[in-house]
Amino acid sequence: MSTSLPDILLYIAIPLIGMHFYLFNKTLKTIDSEERDRYVNLGGSKYNILSTVFLFGGLLYFDGFETKLIFSVLIILSTIIGTIVHHKKLRALNFDTAFEKRLLNISYISGVGIILVLCSLVLSVQPT
Repeated sequence: MSTSLPDILLYIAIPLIGMHFYLFNKTLKTIDSEERDRYVNLGGSKYNILSTVFLFGGLLYFDGFETKLIFSVLIILSTIIGTIVHHKKLRALNFDTAFEKRLLNISYISGVGIILVLCSLVLSVQPT
């Protein structure tokens, strides 16, 4: 039984994304509950998360190599812009620098996982 490249990419991505969630939760526990509430209420961007979710929905709904490739590029751009905006907001809210840098490093792990998932989804479609 041979395993295809898209499957291998998913097998690599799933542990990376799981590690992201574990490290993210572990990092949030390093700050007190008041700071954690401030992070949840002021640090996030609901619009960026929603736009990325809608793009993922489009990626899964529409067929075709070119369409999936376009949605994948848009998701990567949305993720990059969202990460930059999120961390600028954390700096502006005067969160601990070590905390913010730890979150940024964890975001890199998530980014690699997202790119692997996107590559898997695009490669699973034959170009037309």
